[in-house]
Amino acid sequence: MKKILVTLALMLLLGCNMKDEVTAANANLQEDQIWIFAQFNVPEEKDQMETYYYYGLVSESLYNAIANNALSSGFIQLKNVKFWGDNNLIYDYKDIERSGQLIFRIEHIVKLNPVNVEPIVGKGFEQFEDPENITPPVFKEDKSTEESN
Repeated sequence: MKKILVTLALMLLLGCNMKDEVTAANANLQEDQIWIFAQFNVPEEKDQMETYYYYGLVSESLYNAIANNALSSGFIQLKNVKFWGDNNLIYDYKDIERSGQLIFRIEHIVKLNPVNVEPIVGKGFEQFEDPENITPPVFKEDKSTEESN
């Protein structure tokens, strides 16, 4: 409850599109999550732009709302974040200092792609090219078709 109140207070202070802000805040609280790869371009000082590339878990309903252009503002929360680092390898964002979670403005998303499997820390892009590393996605069963058989 405290998270919701803090989120709502932030939205009031920012004064952005309230409907999108509330929808995004609620969607971030949903339990069903998917792996994504995201590119963010964040404005910096002196008209500079900083680009970030991350893998992370996001709310499936939030991803769908963004993908369908139903949301254009608000925040996106990434959990269990991983990033490209030295030698083009993937590293955990979580360490002694960082919790492994990041929040970005939806407006800063340049690219947002679903990923079928959790990226393996210590490996590079080759892990996605090797079919042995790919686990097919698990789809939720439709009980109505089971009952009709």
